[in-house]
Amino acid sequence: MNEQQIRRYIQRILIENEKEEEPKKKKVVKIKAGEIGLSVGGGGFTKVVADAGALAKKNPKQLMTNLEIKAGGKDFEGAQKILKQALNGNAVMQNAYGGLTMISKGGSSGIRVSMGQLNARNGAKFLHHTLMGAMKAGLLSSSVPLQIQVDGSDVIVYAAEVKGSW
Repeated sequence: MNEQQIRRYIQRILIENEKEEEPKKKKVVKIKAGEIGLSVGGGGFTKVVADAGALAKKNPKQLMTNLEIKAGGKDFEGAQKILKQALNGNAVMQNAYGGLTMISKGGSSGIRVSMGQLNARNGAKFLHHTLMGAMKAGLLSSSVPLQIQVDGSDVIVYAAEVKGSW
């Protein structure tokens, strides 16, 4: 190899490294009004969470009774009301979840749900089943897209169009 060939070889390597280092653009997924998005990552859920999903689909009113949810509402405020009742309604939910706190970020409001005996991933999915069941039972209506997102060891519930935007 002569000097010129070595220079071209090194330039090709440098150009390839620059291409590899370019940040990959995140795919933006938008949620429609009235839908509830869920951002939890991959993997399976526990049987208890899967059973709650089946109940939310087949008999949502029974799920609301089991969670002691008696009243609902509209949009983010309705979701907040439902989650407060669910997490304070019975001992099982009180053990599974730690509590609710209102939070804000960049002009947006959300609910931070801390975990008790349940991990954040399964907790987020169960909250999703709860809100979906509330919609099917006629206790929750929404003209805005709602989001449920795992944030470390907690779950954030908020209203936003872009999935995973908290």
